[in-house]
Formats: sequence, structure tokens, C-alpha cells
Amino acid sequence: MAALLLTACSSSHKKIDIFLKGSAAIDKDNRVVTLKDGLGSTQETIDFTVASAVTLKVVKADGSMVSFDFPDNGYYVINAKNDTTIGGMEHFGTTQTVKDTIRQVMIMQSIDSLQQMVDNKNISAANHSFFILPWKSAKITNNPDATIIAPFHQLHSIQGDKEPEVYRFYSIQEMRQRIADRKELTIAPKS
Repeated sequence: MAALLLTACSSSHKKIDIFLKGSAAIDKDNRVVTLKDGLGSTQETIDFTVASAVTLKVVKADGSMVSFDFPDNGYYVINAKNDTTIGGMEHFGTTQTVKDTIRQVMIMQSIDSLQQMVDNKNISAANHSFFILPWKSAKITNNPDATIIAPFHQLHSIQGDKEPEVYRFYSIQEMRQRIADRKELTIAPKS
């Protein structure tokens, strides 16, 4: 009986990343996160190993509060910023992966895909893509061991012997800059 209970508890895992500006005080026992004004983009992670639903209260710097419910196991993101966060699954090569040469067609497809994300088109959990408005949350994956990269972070590779499950997020301004940078790559050099 004890082994059965231990197995049930170990498979109950809710992991929550909070994207915020400034810093936060986390009271995991009372399930309250208090945001503090500040500079810089921050990513805080809270793990809950409970079978029941989790309600997390986030207190904004102005004292107002927003509640978020997490009924199922998995990995979630709360966008506690005043800017839309967009992103999705990215393929990170393993240490044994050989890099392909980027071609113009691939760049154009990338621009189209990024623009659709900015326009909130073809966004769905099934497509592994997310458009998270300010003060909203989203379930990203059932896998709490996935890697989530918050806006403004520059992680480009992950060490390992198999391809990891990675989700990368950007502020909408970052995404627009990525589109502009790729468009520059499609312009023929002047001779």
C-alpha cells in the first residue's frame, strides 16, 4: 500500500514558470507569489508534487491579485508581464547533430511562420505554439522535464545524447526584431 501511494505521489507533478519583470517573493506553502518592481526579465519556477489541482495567487506590484488554476499535471507558463509572450517548440540539436546550411527558402518559411505567430494565427497546443497575453497562463506540455526558455534569454544549445523537448518564448517586440533580422538576410547584396 505504501509503495502504491509513493508511486501515485511521484507521478503528480505540476511545474509552473512565471515570466516577470523585476523580482518575486515566492511563498510555496501558501501558494502566493508577490511581484516586486524592478528591471530585467526574470523567470521563476515553482514545482508542486500534488495530485490535486493547484491555485496560485500572484500579487502584482500595485497590490492587486490574479489567481491561476492548474488542474492537471504538466508544465505551465504564467505571463506576469505587460507584454504578450509568444513562442513554441524549437528543435535543439544534440551534441552529435550536424548543422544544415540555411537556404533562402528556409529563411522565407521562417519569416512566414514567425509572422503568423505575431498575428496569432495557427497557434495551438497541437502545433506546439503559444500566444500568451499579459496576465494569462498556458499549459505548454505534459512533460515537467521539458526545458522552457523565457524571453530575452540567449540559450542556443543543450548538452545531451538525445534531442531535448524545448520551448522558447519571446516578447512580441523580440519576435518582430527576429522577423526584421531574417528579412535582411533575404536582400541581395548591392554590387
